[in-house]
Amino acid sequence: MRKIYILMVIILILSSSIYTISLVSSTILPQQYYEYIKICATQYTAFVYSVSSNCSVKVMVLNQENFNNFSSGYSYSCIVSQLGKTVINGVLLNPGTYYLVIYSPYGYSNVTYFYCEIPIELSNCSTHVSEYITLSPFNTERILVHLSTLGSPSLLRIVGISNESVCYKVVNCKGETMFSSGEVTLTLNGTNPCYNVTLPQGKYYLCIYNPTFSSALVYFCYRLYPQYVNPFLRFSVLQGGNYNYAPTGIASFGVSNTSPYEIKFSSVAGYFNISCILAYNSSQNLVKPCEASLQLNAVLVVCNENNATQIYWPQDVLLFITNESVVLYHDNVLNLTNPLASLSNSSITSQNGYVMPTVNDGVTQCYYGNYKYAPYFEYNSPFSGLLIMNESVEKGQGVLITMEVEVLQNGTSSVMQSETFDKILIHDPGVKNAYFAVNGKEYTPAGIYGDLGSFYDAELILGGGGNGEITTFEKLNGLLGLYYFNGSEYVTFPSYYTFGADTAEATSNAHVTLEQNGMIKITTGSPDYTYLGEIKTQALKVSPYVPQRSSESSSSPESNIATSSEMTSSMQSSILYIILALVFVIAIIVIFRRPRRF
Repeated sequence: MRKIYILMVIILILSSSIYTISLVSSTILPQQYYEYIKICATQYTAFVYSVSSNCSVKVMVLNQENFNNFSSGYSYSCIVSQLGKTVINGVLLNPGTYYLVIYSPYGYSNVTYFYCEIPIELSNCSTHVSEYITLSPFNTERILVHLSTLGSPSLLRIVGISNESVCYKVVNCKGETMFSSGEVTLTLNGTNPCYNVTLPQGKYYLCIYNPTFSSALVYFCYRLYPQYVNPFLRFSVLQGGNYNYAPTGIASFGVSNTSPYEIKFSSVAGYFNISCILAYNSSQNLVKPCEASLQLNAVLVVCNENNATQIYWPQDVLLFITNESVVLYHDNVLNLTNPLASLSNSSITSQNGYVMPTVNDGVTQCYYGNYKYAPYFEYNSPFSGLLIMNESVEKGQGVLITMEVEVLQNGTSSVMQSETFDKILIHDPGVKNAYFAVNGKEYTPAGIYGDLGSFYDAELILGGGGNGEITTFEKLNGLLGLYYFNGSEYVTFPSYYTFGADTAEATSNAHVTLEQNGMIKITTGSPDYTYLGEIKTQALKVSPYVPQRSSESSSSPESNIATSSEMTSSMQSSILYIILALVFVIAIIVIFRRPRRF
């Protein structure tokens, strides 16, 4: 039963389409007899099989020519061959005709077997690492493992299938071997349907070697599970070890020191109280020299009925022209689903904006922005208020993001001026639910085209005016607070850092100190990019407007905090299929192995 369960897990890991599955079959083989099953592969096919016998049998996969030779008593060669009482394996088949052969060389064998044919569309995945490669004889492919391994110890899970035997190896940057397999066509390790490799913090490569005289087609994927995310990878990886600048303010990454947690919520708020601000960067030619921005950034997760997940990055921004005392309301949305993901003017719409390409560090990205309508006015110190982002699911349409600014004070007179300056619809008729996420357990997908994903963080930070500007502040004094809506009120996150990691705009001379009320004070001074520690839960003292959800909108799940591993909807769906398959297989086994009464 355990072996059948393993086989079903393998099938579900490999399968992304309709597959052919056999019943559990039995046969009796006298010595020197064999049973064969003809397999006609009309496309690339993962062929996975399990054989059990009371004595050792030889299990082979042969192509048409070698099967003819075998059945005629001539010399033959196998794609794969194993000898034993229990055999579980798999092989990647090119289009053609093949045979699964079960041969009894030693004696009378009572054999039970089970197999599955899984058609595969060979394609490189840009979300998680899943790709196919062709290896020449005696050649090695060396793949850099995502650099999140530099941030914390990780579990590396490898799944692969090939049409020739290959070897898998994981090495560190010194060339030391962390894991090595034998020659296999399927990554099966004892009772595990994949290779699980525990990695200390460091840099690693996955190596795949072809030891045969034939070219090998290998279809493989890997997934990393870090113990926790490390915000300081912002400096060591994304900035090449440069610790001289960062988006500075207050941010939550879903990690308290090295303990991860996850929070899902429908609204996020950033409080600001600016006593003075003057920025200047004479070397920046993409924005005005005295521009600076205050950004409320968060990660939006959109889950579909088909278990697909989309990831977006909305920004609610105050753009300061500090030498003119003018502030503009601005917003952006970027698609973070994978490094190649994009947006179009049909996938995201608003009356106030559109999608346009933006170049940052030589990389072109398509941002949505409120380029048609950006409110602006003169500000005076002290200038205080709230930046607020809300999300809601509109059934049959998609996800609505609302961008708000509430001005509480502008100069010496207290005012209460609230404006929802943009309503953005992400078109996704199949949406099931959506939420903002702070998650210290994983990074956004980097796929095969990236070295490191983004962080599931929330940020309220100060930086340059745009286009990745790094500014300096000649004058700066203010208070910042970051809160999420827990279903009844806005409260502090469990922990904070003094810097953000997902935005490009930054500053090099802002200093942060933690206040007793969970806010931070930000001034000019030497930067101190650090972990501020755990924060006692405190509610936001002012009462921002909380949007009411219409009866036609499906509510997002109320805020919740999870500190242990939680399964994604796609994993839950897979487990349901495993359970259904297990019930099916168990029923068959019970029927076939039920004691007979005479």
